[in-house]
Amino acid sequence: MNRIHGTARGEECPVSGHCVGVRAGLPGAMRLERLHCGVITTGAFRDHLKAWHEATAGGHAGLVPQLDYVRCATGERAGQAWISLIWQPLKAGRPHEVFEIGGISVYLPKSTRTGLRDRCLDAADGVLMVR
Repeated sequence: MNRIHGTARGEECPVSGHCVGVRAGLPGAMRLERLHCGVITTGAFRDHLKAWHEATAGGHAGLVPQLDYVRCATGERAGQAWISLIWQPLKAGRPHEVFEIGGISVYLPKSTRTGLRDRCLDAADGVLMVR
């Protein structure tokens, strides 16, 4: 079982690799967008990001949200993964590492972009998930 989203290993995002842009005709929370780095986001993830941004933005002038994804390959925590959102100085990221997600500029480090390429970021009940 994957700790992030509670699905069995091998289960895929239903449109992984096939999603380009917004999928018309789906409810808002199910609309998928693919960033040019290959990361896929759901409407639920974008809504979560927007709510987090609005709730925590006060006092963070000059900072940009940073999305980190870490997955342990070896050791006692092999197979476990974590996602976190933190505030980072805008100057820390290069322009090609800052992506627009739901109208919010988000810094995605190279390791995060690599780990999430062709994976789907989702959210449910305040929990971020990778599918």
